[in-house]
Amino acid sequence: YEHLTTSEEEKAAYYKKLGIDCENLQSVYRSDNVKNCSWVSRSSRVKDSDYVFSSKGVENSHIVSSSEEVDGSKQIFSSEFVTNSEQIYHSKNVTESHNIINSDYVVSSTSVLNSMVVTNSHCISGFAGGASKQVKDSYFLESCANVHHCMFCTGISNTEYQLFNQPIDPAQFALIEQQ
Repeated sequence: YEHLTTSEEEKAAYYKKLGIDCENLQSVYRSDNVKNCSWVSRSSRVKDSDYVFSSKGVENSHIVSSSEEVDGSKQIFSSEFVTNSEQIYHSKNVTESHNIINSDYVVSSTSVLNSMVVTNSHCISGFAGGASKQVKDSYFLESCANVHHCMFCTGISNTEYQLFNQPIDPAQFALIEQQ
């Protein structure tokens, strides 16, 4: 199709065979199974999305590159299994999160870097991949493991209710968290 002269009927047969059903057919390049999309290249199984490149299994998403199984998300790069999230890079299994880099199994969290298994937490990081792990309901942590309800801590593990690496009463933590 790219290198031969084709008629409109042949082009229509080509698009039908590849499962391409879009308003602007010329915005789909070297892809298959594309429905209601624009600006899709080298991708497969893409639906209701735009600006999708080298990806598979993308639905209801915007600006996706080198990723697989993405739904309801935007600005997703080199990631897999991303749902209802934004600005995700080199991560896997991310749901309802924002600004996630080199992290896996992140749910309802923001600004997570080099971490694993992070839930309902914000500004979690580590210097190397997986440096922070098993983090829940926590804020502003660096290289922490198996922590819950911790804030402004670094290098702690197997604990809960900590503020600046010191124990804090759960009621006091709730007050500071709210503020």
